[in-house]
Amino acid sequence: MNDMISNRMVTRDIQLDKKKEKSIEEYMHFLMKSNKETNLISRKMTRDNLLCLIQETLFIGPLVSKPGIIDAGSGNGLLGVPLAILNKKRPVVLVETKKKKVSFLRKLKSQMSLDNIEIYEGPIEDYLRKTPSENFSLVTRGFPRLEIILRYLHKGIVREILVITAKRKMIKIKKGMESITQKIYNIPFRDNIVIYKMENVSRET
Repeated sequence: MNDMISNRMVTRDIQLDKKKEKSIEEYMHFLMKSNKETNLISRKMTRDNLLCLIQETLFIGPLVSKPGIIDAGSGNGLLGVPLAILNKKRPVVLVETKKKKVSFLRKLKSQMSLDNIEIYEGPIEDYLRKTPSENFSLVTRGFPRLEIILRYLHKGIVREILVITAKRKMIKIKKGMESITQKIYNIPFRDNIVIYKMENVSRET
């Protein structure tokens, strides 16, 4: 089983060691087991499907330039948890509003002893309003209203955002984007999903 993970979890920038492979396997097992009680992922999701999504997450790791990570709308943890496993010295904040998913994340953190993870129950707007976040990169996937988090990028509350999304969704958000540095990274095994990296490099707030 670990050999299977090793063969598929290699990107151009990352190759997981055995300990991290085991942690990813433990996370997937706990997620699929918990999904039988709480709707965390599609019931049709297979282990291979889940592994592909995690592999997409791992492409974000080398692109993060800030010391910490905030996962906006963490849900089942498919962004924040693998990134926390990838670098256990990096603080990762999982921000989620739904109580059932928060409960899952807390159980997961406890079971896997992921001490670099912090869980915040509430909207991302509240977290960013209360907490200094200049030294954190904000990551998200499927966030319903990206203009909300881009507002904080413009204000300098966060300096860097990485989004896994379809190109067409980002094209719709044009207002104010001229002042934001943007880079697009292709995911090799996906032709319709990319990683957008957006940075506010201005010293003004």
